[in-house]
Amino acid sequence: MKNTLNKPYLRVVDIVTKHPLTAVVVITIVFLVLGYFFLKVKNRDSINTELKYYTKVAESMWKALTTAHEETTLYIFKHYVMTPQVFKILKKANSPNRDEQNLARAELFTHLWDSYQYLCKNLYVRQFHFHLPNNHSFLRFHAPEQHSDDLTPYRPCIVKANKEKNLVLPLKQEVLF
Repeated sequence: MKNTLNKPYLRVVDIVTKHPLTAVVVITIVFLVLGYFFLKVKNRDSINTELKYYTKVAESMWKALTTAHEETTLYIFKHYVMTPQVFKILKKANSPNRDEQNLARAELFTHLWDSYQYLCKNLYVRQFHFHLPNNHSFLRFHAPEQHSDDLTPYRPCIVKANKEKNLVLPLKQEVLF
């Protein structure tokens, strides 16, 4: 007996031979616990891998969507806004005289109304908004009665475009009115 106590591995052998059922239960529990943790780590790794994959897919889809949006915006800008007739009307819009501005607003609205309807129906345009060089709203086709408000605090892209005298992309919706 003294010999068994000095050598721990012999004590384990004694327990296994004297109580085989206990040994089987203990070994089973140890393997179950180890298996549980192994599967948990494996599952977490699998979930992380899937999340990384779907994040890349979402990023790719977002990039394609924003590129298509920018191309559509440029198309609309080039074919509907950058025209001699619109320039002529917008020149009148810069008048300090409110009556002249109101006439220019009505003229621009009439000139582009059919185009706006087409863009809404076919290109799903929700808003078509013209601004003045002082960052004030000139004409919102989606809300024509709402105009002349200062957009400086709400629309930094308008401030940037007017300051740089350049088209700012991506044109994004900063505030919905």
